[in-house]
Amino acid sequence: MDQTVQFFTDSATLAIFDPQSLQHRAADIVDWWCDDFGQLEEVKAGVVALISLGGDGVYQARVTGDELTSDERDYAKELIENLGVEVVSGSLFIGPGECLPGGAERFSSVNEKRGILLTIPNGKYCVEIYSIDWFESPRWWTENQQPPENAPADYVVVVRSRTAPLDKINSEPRFTGDTDQFLFESSTRLIGPQPGMILTTKVRKGPHGLTLKECGPCDYTPSLIDYSEVTWKDTIRFKVNSVNHEEREMIGEFLERVEAP
Repeated sequence: MDQTVQFFTDSATLAIFDPQSLQHRAADIVDWWCDDFGQLEEVKAGVVALISLGGDGVYQARVTGDELTSDERDYAKELIENLGVEVVSGSLFIGPGECLPGGAERFSSVNEKRGILLTIPNGKYCVEIYSIDWFESPRWWTENQQPPENAPADYVVVVRSRTAPLDKINSEPRFTGDTDQFLFESSTRLIGPQPGMILTTKVRKGPHGLTLKECGPCDYTPSLIDYSEVTWKDTIRFKVNSVNHEEREMIGEFLERVEAP
């Protein structure tokens, strides 16, 4: 089991469940699941896993029964555990919470297309979900904010058979996004701009002359070795020569002006 799915959610929720195990909820109100996930009987019983992502949007999730890859370990920031799913029909859905049955609507092929429906042996499983904060790494950072094809997934869902009862859930399963710490130590993790990067920014006026707008991974403050070829309001490209990660500053050399579209 190693599959990656891209999905859109406007409820900021990742749902993992066997559609057949929730058929009874079709007769419930449409938003039966929208309160504290940790208080839902199906979540507490390990039948369905619901996770608050902290924001709407388009995400990628990799589903595996194995360990994290080296890149995923380097950039894993948060972990939600003590969740479970119960598979009774040989199928497991991973996708947005809006696909949960309710309001007289059952899970359908339309829902299936919004996520991924995996074939998996019947049984009880434990679920761990990692958030992977790769966005500020120079390895994958892009100015247009479009993730490159080789970037890690935003979330990794680890599904393994379980033989013991789940620990009690003490709080809502939620990614907060408010930590600066990574889960694992690493000697290969890169964060922020690196020498040699080509970045784009705007020229501004400062109290003591021209300055540059923050840019690049983590929005470091740039400055130029020589400002003689730039003027106020220019949009420019520059090459990063040196970086001070403690001060979140970088120094570069001017390359060219960027014409306004």
